[in-house]
Amino acid sequence: MPPPFHGDHGDRHLHRGRIDPVQVDGLGQAQEGGDRGTRHVLRAGGIEVVLGGAAHAAVDDFRRTVEALAELLRRAVAEHGELPRQGQAFDANIPLDERVERVAAWVATPQGPRPGLVAMYFEMVDGAGHDHGPGSEQARAAIRTVDAAIGQLLARLEAAGVVPNVVVVSDHGMADARNFLAVEDIAAMEEAEVVSIGQVIGLVPRAGYGDVLRARLPGRHAQYQCWEKERIPARLHYGSHPRIPPIVCQMDEGWNALPRAMIERRNAEGRRDAGAHGYDPDLPSMRAVFLAHGPAFRRGLRLPVFDNVDVYPLLARLVGVQPQPGDGNPQTLLPALQAP
Repeated sequence: MPPPFHGDHGDRHLHRGRIDPVQVDGLGQAQEGGDRGTRHVLRAGGIEVVLGGAAHAAVDDFRRTVEALAELLRRAVAEHGELPRQGQAFDANIPLDERVERVAAWVATPQGPRPGLVAMYFEMVDGAGHDHGPGSEQARAAIRTVDAAIGQLLARLEAAGVVPNVVVVSDHGMADARNFLAVEDIAAMEEAEVVSIGQVIGLVPRAGYGDVLRARLPGRHAQYQCWEKERIPARLHYGSHPRIPPIVCQMDEGWNALPRAMIERRNAEGRRDAGAHGYDPDLPSMRAVFLAHGPAFRRGLRLPVFDNVDVYPLLARLVGVQPQPGDGNPQTLLPALQAP
């Protein structure tokens, strides 16, 4: 079962072979991290995808995108099987022990066939890392909390006679990031539309400013580096899609680029975020977690660094399905298995 996602995580409970027509609803004004903006939500057969107020995509463009995604889902379900029978919309207010008990019940006392794949999302480590920094006591406490919850789940399953293969992953690392640069210091508002902020800055030159920005921005700067999209390094696997803006800037580790008004408002509110991700993936601080345990895995093995896209073919192998074509290398994690 795919992990819940909210923003970049979510909710689904779909019937086999059927996805309802797409709805895109404006939800009005919403307070999102101190920044006001319209939130729009896609609903397709129980799937919800929310476009937050900080996004700059036009609603019509969003609608076309999610309608295309829904069509891909329809085809995938029709051609390749079924979507999850059970699921829970992400809700940070649900206590961890309740989440664990719910998932354990799905596996230990299933209503119907026992699920072959279950995924859970624990948001505490990410939140503590952003708020207090990856090396903080709060982040370490969050790790202990999640570790205890996983232990509780395994104990519950063991008591029911279930010995699962468990894979613990994160989708990114975390770096100390306490430095802020106004995005207007990269490109003035009259020069470019800023389509992404934070650690990766996307810029669409306005009429009459394309040559100016292409002459000024590409290359190395004090706290960041910029490329024209066609010249983004191949190792980043980024730049070929038409939705990627013409100029992309990568902030240096520890730096964030936000609109000047947002920085001033955050300062006035006393907000002091201490951690961030989205930096160069080759940085050690951006490395993700991978822990695997269970009857399918060798014990005591330490793996070299690998790309997180290689996890997908491993999971497909464990549950006995043919992986769809993608960037993951199915050979990478074979050494971790008892019988590859």
